[in-house]
Amino acid sequence: MPHLFFKKTRDIKSSICSHDSGVALSINSIVKTKKALESRFANVLQKFRSVISRLKPERKNSLVHQSCPLEAPRTPKDSGFEDYISLAEQLIMPHERLIDQWQNEKGLRVNVIKLSETLALPSLRHFRFHEIVGCGGTGFVIKVTTISGNKPLALKFVSSSRGILNDIFLNEDYILAFLSCLNHSNLPLYYPSIITPHYNILVSEYMQTDLLKLLEDPGDHGLKGKLNVSVVKSLFKGVVNGIYALHVANIAHSDIKIENVLVKQSIATHLKGMKSNINQCDGCCLTPIICDFGLAQQKKSLLSTYGTPDFAAPEFWQSTKHSKCALEHMKRGDIWALGCLLLELLQFGTEFSFQRNDVRAAYAASGATKQVVFPENWENEENCFRNALNLCLEVDEQKRISIRGLKKVVDRW
Repeated sequence: MPHLFFKKTRDIKSSICSHDSGVALSINSIVKTKKALESRFANVLQKFRSVISRLKPERKNSLVHQSCPLEAPRTPKDSGFEDYISLAEQLIMPHERLIDQWQNEKGLRVNVIKLSETLALPSLRHFRFHEIVGCGGTGFVIKVTTISGNKPLALKFVSSSRGILNDIFLNEDYILAFLSCLNHSNLPLYYPSIITPHYNILVSEYMQTDLLKLLEDPGDHGLKGKLNVSVVKSLFKGVVNGIYALHVANIAHSDIKIENVLVKQSIATHLKGMKSNINQCDGCCLTPIICDFGLAQQKKSLLSTYGTPDFAAPEFWQSTKHSKCALEHMKRGDIWALGCLLLELLQFGTEFSFQRNDVRAAYAASGATKQVVFPENWENEENCFRNALNLCLEVDEQKRISIRGLKKVVDRW
C-alpha cells in the first residue's frame, strides 16, 4: 500500500506521493475536481427539488408517503418527469424528515435544504445517520454508522460559507493528520475529511460520552455517587499525558476544557476493576481523549486570546485583539487551563463549589485552591492535589510549571 506524505503550505498546496507508481498528484487538483463533482450533483438535486415544488399538493403528499429503496435509485436520462420525482424523493425527502426530527428534538438550527442536499451526496451515501450528539460555536456533530461494517463514527459539520470557520476546519484537519503519526492513546485517530459545497466535514471515532457528561451523571457510566480519588487521578493523568504529547510535538491546544475531553470506556476493564475494588470503579476503564483542535497552534500562534475565556490565564485577560501571542505563551496557557480542569474534576468529588463563569474571582490562584474542602477519606491525597493546583494556577507565567514538570508530578501519584 503506498505511503502518503502530507505537506502544508499557506494555500494548502499539498501533494500525495506514491512510492508504487512514482506519480505525484496535486491535492489542489484533487480537491477542485471533487468539489466540482459534488457541486454538479448538488445542482442536480436542486433541479429535482424545483420539479417537486411545481407538483400539486395532493401529488406531493402521496410521494412523501411512498416507500422507495434507498440503495439503488433510478438514474433519469430521458425517462421523463416521473423518474426525476422518484429520484428526488429517494435522495432528499428522507433526509428532510430526519432533519425536521433533529430540529424538534435537539433544537438544531440549520438550513434544511443545504443539509438535506449534503446528506444525499455520493460521498456520504455509505453512512447511516442516527442522531445529533453535540452542537457548538463552530458546528454540530452527527452520530453515524458505516453501512458496510456498522462501525460508529462522529461527523462534525462546519459551514463552508464563513471564512473564519473555513480556517478553523483546515487547521483542525491538518493538526489531526499531523497527530496521526504520534499514535497516542489520549489523542484522536485521524480519518480523511469530506469537503462538500455547503459543509466541511471532519470524521472521527465515536465516543460514548465526554468529560462534562461523565461528571454530571457518573451513574450512567457505572460510577456510584461522587468520583473517588482513583477516578480523578486516572482522568487527569490521561489529559496531562495527551497535552504532554502535543507540547513535545510543538503544538498548543489553546482551548482546554472538560467539554473538549471525550471519554472512551472499556466495559471489560470496568467490570474487572469493580470486582477487585469492592464495587468501586478505579478509573482504569476510562480513557480521556482530547478533541477539538480548531484553535490548536503549531510553530507560531495567530491568536490574541485563549480559546475559552473562562479557562484563560491571567496574561490573556489584558490582551488586545490585535496582539499576537507566541506559541510558548499558548503552551503556558494550556497549563493554567489544566489547573482549571482539575478544579472542575475536584468539585465533582468533593464539597468544593467552582463557579466557572466568575473568571476573576474563581481564578485568583491562591484563593481558589484554598477553598477546596477534601472529604475525610482523601486525607492522604490532599497534598498531592493542592500541589498540582498551585503549580498549574501560578499567576506569573514565567514561574508556572512546564508540561514536562507537571507530567513528572502526576506520574508520582
